[in-house]
Amino acid sequence: MKTKILLRTIPFFLILFGINLFISCSEDTIVDPADNEPTTDQDALEQLVNEDSVISSFLPNFDEGGAMDILGKVDVTIYPFRVGHKMELERKNLSIDIRDSIAYGTLTRTFNGTLFIAASYDPNALLPDTIITKPFTTTVIKNIIFKKIADTPYPMRNWIIAAVSLSEGKTQSDNIDLKKLTVFLDNGDTLTIESPTRYFINRRIDWWKKIPILNPGDSVLVRVDLTSMYEEDDLVTVTFGAD
Repeated sequence: MKTKILLRTIPFFLILFGINLFISCSEDTIVDPADNEPTTDQDALEQLVNEDSVISSFLPNFDEGGAMDILGKVDVTIYPFRVGHKMELERKNLSIDIRDSIAYGTLTRTFNGTLFIAASYDPNALLPDTIITKPFTTTVIKNIIFKKIADTPYPMRNWIIAAVSLSEGKTQSDNIDLKKLTVFLDNGDTLTIESPTRYFINRRIDWWKKIPILNPGDSVLVRVDLTSMYEEDDLVTVTFGAD
């Protein structure tokens, strides 16, 4: 086994891990309950997750629709020009642990996908001359913290999503394991993520402390530490999601 360290400079608009860094600024609004409003805390929390625009935006961004930006292993040497994946949600499970005024949720989503690599077998080629496809399955986990803010007869009014973790995904193979991601900002600040599902973005309170503030045209240096079972060099790419 070997440890790899890769350094890349990327524009500010790339989103690390394909993950979604977000701002939620909407205020709660008091409305009359609908006839089909959830009647239990469990159902209310599940509906909050299903209707949350940030959580639901993961799939449209994760599925590049063949628009290319991730790489896998093949049996021969290739020279990739563009890499991407198409994804379909196979199943979803949300487990919730309610503890008085706080609840903890774990959202697990399994995707079936196809990896597309536009490449050439010629190291001097200027354009790709072949498309390589490879099916794969990946499981993505996100943790969610809920906070109880009221005690009315209507559960949907009583709870909010207080914080959401970054998403952590892996394929069925353990040949490559991402250990740490470090982002070096132009202002000298450093962002380090070792466990995405323990790195929470708070809602409404202090969310800005976890999100780098970047201006148009800024660049950041990204360092990826990983372990690999392969002797050959590994390529790590960063995707900013589908447009």
